Amino acid sequence: MYIKWMLVCMFFFYHSCDRDTLYIHKVQWTHNTWERDKECAFHITIEDIHQAYDVYLLLQYTTECPYQNLYVSHRVEDNSKNILETTLSNHALYDSKTGIPLGKGWSNTKFIRLPLILGYTFYKSGDYSVSLTQFMRTDELKGISCVGLQVCKSKSE
Repeated sequence: MYIKWMLVCMFFFYHSCDRDTLYIHKVQWTHNTWERDKECAFHITIEDIHQAYDVYLLLQYTTECPYQNLYVSHRVEDNSKNILETTLSNHALYDSKTGIPLGKGWSNTKFIRLPLILGYTFYKSGDYSVSLTQFMRTDELKGISCVGLQVCKSKSE
């Protein structure tokens, strides 16, 4: 268990070393299960409104996850609770032809960074929240052990 925790920390440390990263945070799920009613809320502060940002879903999953794809709903709100964006996105966890798990890692644990929002500009400086929920056919999604969010300066400018 200790080795697994160290691998998770190394993964998130590796991604946090990027100097263009504004925010990175993760939520660890007990029993490797992401329940449908468990929303992940991440709170970020934006100062530069002239900068475009890319928002990524960071995921640690095991081959215990029974689905090829992951449906995630995300919502962006400002500090007044105004909903600025809400989207349902579909992300592949396994290669559609070979069935091989996508991402990095060895054994049955994989780490993957998935794009949620690319080139997003916030309309004013201040605090925002990004909320994530799994939107699968099951109330308890097995095999998902960690969910995170990374906000970076957009590379597309």
